[in-house]
Amino acid sequence: GRVGARGGGRLVLEGVTFEGAVLVSVAEGGSVLMEKGGAEAIVGSVQGGSLSVHNFTINRSRPYSSALSISAHQSSIRVSSSSLNDTFPGPRINITGDGNTLVFSSAHISTPRPPSGLARP
Repeated sequence: GRVGARGGGRLVLEGVTFEGAVLVSVAEGGSVLMEKGGAEAIVGSVQGGSLSVHNFTINRSRPYSSALSISAHQSSIRVSSSSLNDTFPGPRINITGDGNTLVFSSAHISTPRPPSGLARP
């Protein structure tokens, strides 16, 4: 699914579970809150706005680039009381850009177990 807000608009999604990835586009003072839902990945852009993810479950079971992949500039990104379950190697969280405030609180991140007999890196 695709979600977004701009120009001071506010979008609240409560109890929405997405098939596949959520594509997020936030700009110009807009804000998006995703609460009590889930998706396989959150991918998108936050330019001068805010993205909040609360009580949300991300289960990356397909090879998206990352479970949480955001290009941001002068923005606020918060992830709270959420879990990120990943079955693929590679980065789980990829946030790029400058002038951002990032807050992660009560977030549970699980990673795939290595095959038996191999040491963890």
